[in-house]
Amino acid sequence: MDLTLKYRPHSWAEIVGQEAIVSILQRQVATKSWKNTYLFAGPWGCGKTTTARILANEINGGEGQPIEIDGASNNGVDNIRNLINDAQQCPIDCNYKIYIIDEAHQLTKAAWDAALKLIEEPPEFAVFIFCTTNIEKIPNTILSRVQTFQFRRVSRDVIVNRLQFIMNEEFSGVSYDNDALERIAILADGHVRDSIKLLDKCLSSSDCISLDSVESVLGLVKISSFISLNNAIIKKDLSGGMREIDHIRSFTSDFDRVYDSFLDFSINCALFANIGDANKVSGMPVSAMDKIITDKGINSILVERLINLRKYMNSSNAEALLKTVLLEMCQ
Repeated sequence: MDLTLKYRPHSWAEIVGQEAIVSILQRQVATKSWKNTYLFAGPWGCGKTTTARILANEINGGEGQPIEIDGASNNGVDNIRNLINDAQQCPIDCNYKIYIIDEAHQLTKAAWDAALKLIEEPPEFAVFIFCTTNIEKIPNTILSRVQTFQFRRVSRDVIVNRLQFIMNEEFSGVSYDNDALERIAILADGHVRDSIKLLDKCLSSSDCISLDSVESVLGLVKISSFISLNNAIIKKDLSGGMREIDHIRSFTSDFDRVYDSFLDFSINCALFANIGDANKVSGMPVSAMDKIITDKGINSILVERLINLRKYMNSSNAEALLKTVLLEMCQ
């Protein structure tokens, strides 16, 4: 079974990384003070639609099902008029008709204009939850009439904890390294659903979840290679740096991706050099920091050079640009 479906939260307690929002909604349900119109905004994969479903279930005491509408494919005036007509009809199998309109930013201006009266004066037995990844496209006339909750990307530590829970619950016989789960969490960039998809992919391709297997399955340049390249630059070891670039070329030809990944890595190294606390550098496994040689000045200059040269990058010269940076830094 798809892990993203199996481990989709079904209760307040299972939602991770959105504690403030959950606390407010729980209180509204407990005091029966929920609103008729909500807007859940934020990045994909952080729990908006899931939270909407749980809220719907709590309002109706587990009875009935919310009516889910895809705003991307039902975004016109006629669709909204059908919604308005349906919302006037009393619910049959529960106390409230609850509509979850996903991808709400894709509704046309005319559709929003048609919905305005419904949002201003909704039927007492109807609740509307609009979900969007692009709140900037929601008209101000709507924003001023709904209760908005801004969902945030989930922290690396929270995602790692969630992945550990899944491993312990679902794959107790499979060994895993925390470094590997941390690498997945970093790659997911705050999106819980994406992290579970990546874990599922790794599990289907390997008997264990190690940093090496994760990087191999997901086609990532190994962090160890970037560490070696960074350390060569700090030590002004030109031949060592060239060997590492040649090594990277032996398993990938996508140097556009290599260049951008090394830029991200170098930014994190510069942050680490200046902050000195590995736990405050979110873009790299903590254990990797012990192997990195840093220098405040050199790491900062390296980032500057990588950024300056990137504007000249195309698919045919990314490797040459990376070697140019290496040459300049090793002078």
